[in-house]
Amino acid sequence: MTILQERQALVKDLESMRLQLLRKDDQCKKSAAVASSQLIALKKELGELHSQRMLVEKESDLYQQKCKDLTTLLETSYDQHEEDQTKIVKLSENYDDGLDMARKEATISVMNTHEERKSLKVNAERLRCKLNTERKEWMDTKQSLLETVEEHRSRTDCLERELREAKLSEKSYRMCQDQLQAEIRSLKHDLSAAVTDHSVAKLAIEKYKNEICRVVEETRMQRDSDQTLLERLHMAQEDATMSWRSRTALFHENCTLKQNLYAAQQKYNGVVAKRKQDKAASSMLTEELSEVRRDTKRMSMAWEAQSVEQTQRMKRSHIEAIDLLKERHAAELLQLTVENERKLAKSDASHRVMLEELGAAHRDQVQAARDVVEKQMHMAVNQVQVLCESTQHKLLSVTKEVARPYRSNSCAEMQVRELQQELDAWRDKEKKLIQIMEHAQRMNANVEERHLSLECKHLDAQKQLEELALSVQSLHATADEYVRELGGVETEKLECRREIAHLQEQHSRDVLALEVMKRNQDHTIKQITQAQFSANRLIEV
Repeated sequence: MTILQERQALVKDLESMRLQLLRKDDQCKKSAAVASSQLIALKKELGELHSQRMLVEKESDLYQQKCKDLTTLLETSYDQHEEDQTKIVKLSENYDDGLDMARKEATISVMNTHEERKSLKVNAERLRCKLNTERKEWMDTKQSLLETVEEHRSRTDCLERELREAKLSEKSYRMCQDQLQAEIRSLKHDLSAAVTDHSVAKLAIEKYKNEICRVVEETRMQRDSDQTLLERLHMAQEDATMSWRSRTALFHENCTLKQNLYAAQQKYNGVVAKRKQDKAASSMLTEELSEVRRDTKRMSMAWEAQSVEQTQRMKRSHIEAIDLLKERHAAELLQLTVENERKLAKSDASHRVMLEELGAAHRDQVQAARDVVEKQMHMAVNQVQVLCESTQHKLLSVTKEVARPYRSNSCAEMQVRELQQELDAWRDKEKKLIQIMEHAQRMNANVEERHLSLECKHLDAQKQLEELALSVQSLHATADEYVRELGGVETEKLECRREIAHLQEQHSRDVLALEVMKRNQDHTIKQITQAQFSANRLIEV
């Protein structure tokens, strides 16, 4: 009963696990759709940032054009200085006011560019934080979905096992019913035969005084029937011994199967522990990858202050570290798969060897039981033959004496009484033998029922072992799927890293463009100051 309860509990757990796996699959699909929508939104934001950068470049071009216009105005003022000295004072005053306004506008544009640069940095950091949070949430949801999928698969396997066991129990119940009906028919036939024999015996006792020859013929017929009964008894004894030995062999087989089941459960627990270790290793790898990302962020912050050669060296070292981590992870996965395959091969070989040993032991026991039963049969047949010969000698002597003239009626009556007593005793023995046969048949039926139950248990144990092997294979398949999913996740990580590197490159390009713009603005400011100094000198002259 405990085994059935455990099976039912396992079936329920597998069903719940199957439902959870389906739910997790749906959640994974939803999370993938959400992730795709988020990626589209991020791409849109990147496009907006690119458009903002283009606007900043256009504004810088406008400022350069303004500076060029100012230089042209200065040149025209310098040409007109020689013509009209009186107008130069007024123009110089207006020009000083214009220079002040230009300086103010230039400083305002520079401040605006600085503020826009800061806002771009803040937006980039915010987008990175969003990406990290969304990746963590996606990994958590993925792990939960994988766990639910495993639970659902185990529950479905348990349900299938219970269905198979129910079908087998129904088949065995029908077979038992058919056997019982056949045994009932045979018992009815035996009872009718016994009733007829009893009536024939009564008639023979009444007619014994007049028909001794018929009694002799009946004794011969009874001897033949006794031989058949003895043969049946020997067959029943053989069946009983065979059933008892088969029962002992099945008991030993069940013990060994229980041990094998316990070992298989321990192996299954070991596989589960290794799987947990794999998950822990994968989590450690994710942590290492997060640390590497942090290092990359720090390095990206430091890249702005470093030179181009140092940034290239750091990128190469970072790529080499990522390759080493991938190689380690792949080597660990290969080791795990090889160990699992070796353990499965060892368990299959041990199971086959045990089955062969059990079959050989069962054959030896059956042969020994057959030898013992044959010896007992020979002994019983010899005893019956001796009894039959003694009864035949007595009957022959009686017939001879009857054929002779009777010396005295009293002696004949005494002999007839003795013969009747012997016949009664012989029939009592026959009844006892019939009772023994019935008891042996009952014992044989009980032994057959037990044998059938043990065979059913043996089949159940074999099916459980097969189901365990299938579950181990399914675990290997799930492990392979997890490896594939990890490969997909790694590819996604690589794509994300490439996008981040691309964004960093764009950011560095934007920074360089802003620096170039600053330099150009500084150069224009210097040109304006030089033009102002030259104008002041001309005015002084």
